[in-house]
Amino acid sequence: MEMEKLSLPSGKLPPKDLYHYTSIDGVKGILGENCLWASQIHFLNDTQEFKYSISILDKVLAELQKELPEKKEMGWWSLAIKLTEEPPPPISDPNTVLSVLYGTLQRLFLIPAFAKSPICVFSLSEEGDLLSQWRGYSPSGGGYSIGFRSDSLIKFLETRELYLAPCIYDEAEQRTVVKETVTKVCDTILKRWPGGGVEGDRVDEFIQEDLLQFLIDFSRIASGLKHPSFHQENEWRIISSLVLNQNMSFRVRKFYDASLFLNLF
Repeated sequence: MEMEKLSLPSGKLPPKDLYHYTSIDGVKGILGENCLWASQIHFLNDTQEFKYSISILDKVLAELQKELPEKKEMGWWSLAIKLTEEPPPPISDPNTVLSVLYGTLQRLFLIPAFAKSPICVFSLSEEGDLLSQWRGYSPSGGGYSIGFRSDSLIKFLETRELYLAPCIYDEAEQRTVVKETVTKVCDTILKRWPGGGVEGDRVDEFIQEDLLQFLIDFSRIASGLKHPSFHQENEWRIISSLVLNQNMSFRVRKFYDASLFLNLF
C-alpha cells in the first residue's frame, strides 16, 4: 500500500536547526557508525504516549457518535428478528453506516496487534540548551546536544519513507487532526458503499483495506501527539512508515530489557 505524505499541522515550519540530546556513547555511535536509530513508538521513555493518542481518538469518536441522529425507537429489523427470527437486512442508511464505522474504529485499538503499530521515531527539539532535556536524555557522566540543519535533514528524508513533523501539544488541535483522519476514512468508505447495503457480518471484510490505511495514518499522526505538560520541549520527530519486523534491530537499554530500533541512515 502506497504511503501518503502527511501535511504538517497548522503549516508550522521547522527552525533553522533542530537538536538531539544524547549521551557520550550516543554521540560516539552516531559519528562512528554514521547512522541514527529511531525508537519504536511503544518503547520510548514515556510508555503511555501512544495510549494518550488513543484516548484522543476515543474522545473524537464519542463526539462523532453524538452528532448522529438519535434513534428513539427500535429499528424495524430488530423487531423482525424477534418476531420472525429472520436475519436483518443489509446496512445501507448512511447514518447507520457511520455508527457502525465509529464503533469498529473504537474496537480497532483494543486488538493487541493493532495497538502495537510498528512506527519508529527519532526525537529532536527546537531548544538546544534545555534543562529538562539534559535531565531526561543525558546521564550523570555528561552528554551532548547535537544540532541538525533542518533543510538538509528534510532533503534527506524526502528520498525515503520518512518525514519530519512537529509534535502537537494543544488538545483542541490534536482532536482536529484526529477527526480529519477519521472523517477521511469514513468518507472514502461511504463513497464506495453499495446502494443495496452490506450484510452486517460482511462489514469487516468490506472495509478491511480501509481499516489498514486508517491504522497507518492514525499511527503516524499519533506518533506526534503529546500531553500538553510536555510543551516546553518543542519537539519535532522524524517519523517512519510501518516497519516490517525483519527490518528491525534490537539493543538493550537502561529502561527496558530490549527495544526495537530502525537504522535511519
